[in-house]
Amino acid sequence: LQLDRMGHVLGVLWRSALEDSIWLDGASQRAAAVHEMLDKHLIADDVTIESVRDCAVAVLEGPDPRRGSDAPPLEAGCVSHEGTPEAPGLRVADAGLTRGALRLIGPESWVEQCIAEYGEPELGEDEREALRIRARQPLWGCELGERTFPAEAGLDAAAISFEKGCYIGQEIVARIHSRGAVNRRLVRLDCDSSVTVGASVSSDGRTVGEITSASQVGPPQALAYLRAKGDQALGAGTRVEVAGTLARLSGA
Repeated sequence: LQLDRMGHVLGVLWRSALEDSIWLDGASQRAAAVHEMLDKHLIADDVTIESVRDCAVAVLEGPDPRRGSDAPPLEAGCVSHEGTPEAPGLRVADAGLTRGALRLIGPESWVEQCIAEYGEPELGEDEREALRIRARQPLWGCELGERTFPAEAGLDAAAISFEKGCYIGQEIVARIHSRGAVNRRLVRLDCDSSVTVGASVSSDGRTVGEITSASQVGPPQALAYLRAKGDQALGAGTRVEVAGTLARLSGA
């Protein structure tokens, strides 16, 4: 995560570390803000930040026994560097929404060639959204904005270190972690029927939240922010109502 000085999420990034460089990729609409924040804090460091042009990113979700059949499997987070210095290609293991996902970063022609080699079918937009919701992965503009704290979106456990040295926004993030003081938390709902974005979520006759994303394919599922007081959020299995439809908080 890249945070601002108040501990809000500025951008969600995937990091790939090479011998002489670190690659960051994330939502394109956050590139300028992240670049500005990183550049602002380069004072005496021998670091250059560059935007990689003509670069494509694709993710092969889910484990597939055909992957890496002619080479040892990559360990989680391991980066395989291919191509040339002028046009490098990266294969990053376990870097997606599902366990075993493979992330491809490089020239568009190289990425397309890799996809063709693996023979993976391309998911449609609705299918990708359903996969994201099942993974409870927040999306900028839906569950994430410039006033979102990592703990609200459930990003603190996987993307925040509470042991490393100083970083931007650390004081606020550490205070929230020690006190559990957030007013809302992101949850996944398993619904009896389809729901719509913006629909209110109620419990015992009172409004407790709002739907932020909803799946249009497969089992009806949705993401929602529900009100919380410290750690007193509604627990997994709790039944709620969404515009007349029953739903349950998922613990998975």
